[in-house]
Amino acid sequence: MNIIFPMTSFDPDSISHRRVEDVLIDLPDDDFKAVRSAVRAELEEGLQRLVKLSEELGANEMREQSASETP
Repeated sequence: MNIIFPMTSFDPDSISHRRVEDVLIDLPDDDFKAVRSAVRAELEEGLQRLVKLSEELGANEMREQSASETP
């Protein structure tokens, strides 16, 4: 599971985690690699959106500070 979802700890008590594990174990190698690639691409896209949002929030905060300092 960590190969596919490196940012998620496997929880053996989680029904969802066990279901995902069962599916991943039964996948042929090519399908497993395809799933891993798709998840990596989604993670990368999500991280890029997070960075963009963080930059926008930082820019908004700086504009607000400048506006409050202007007489």
